[in-house]
Parts: sequence; structure tokens; C-alpha cells
Amino acid sequence: MCGHHGQLGVALELGSSVPPQSEFQRWYGEPVRAIVVPTSIFQTNKRGFPALPKAHQAVLLSFFQLNVQVRNCRNRLQAIRSFQLYCQLSFVPCITHIFYP
Repeated sequence: MCGHHGQLGVALELGSSVPPQSEFQRWYGEPVRAIVVPTSIFQTNKRGFPALPKAHQAVLLSFFQLNVQVRNCRNRLQAIRSFQLYCQLSFVPCITHIFYP
């Protein structure tokens, strides 16, 4: 058995095509903390608003049950920076508590 640190997590990025449900089921047991949704996969709906295709919506709904955050980013670099900021901010209360009891 291999353990992992409780504060270590994974961010997944959705692509333009959605793999079969069996591919995503492998991730349900992993510490997925965020899903990155690139703006490029949004389509325009009948009313002219951006919307995700139904297959992408189904993936997000399944991960919402695991309390996963969703990050909307224009490119991969922005996604990485956004997730780094999230990680840094999540440690601030811990650091504050350690240094300023």
C-alpha cells in the first residue's frame, strides 16, 4: 500500500473530447481537488451564451459530488498559476496558526 499526504491533491484538465466514463471512474478514488475547464471547450448555446457540451457537464456533475473545485482558464499557464495561488492560500491559516498561536 502507498500512502499520500492529506494536503496533496490532483488537478485534472478537461479536453475538447471527453473520454468514456470508465476513464474518469479511475480518478474517483484519487485526491482530485480541482478540474480545469479551458474556455476553448465552451460552445455558444441557442441564446448566444457560452455553455459546456452535455458530455462535459456530466463529467463536472460527477466530480461535484466529490467537492472538487472548478477553475476556468484561458490557457494551461493560467491554470497552473491559478492552482498554485489556491494552494498557497489554503496554507495561510495553517501557517498563521503555527507562527501566531
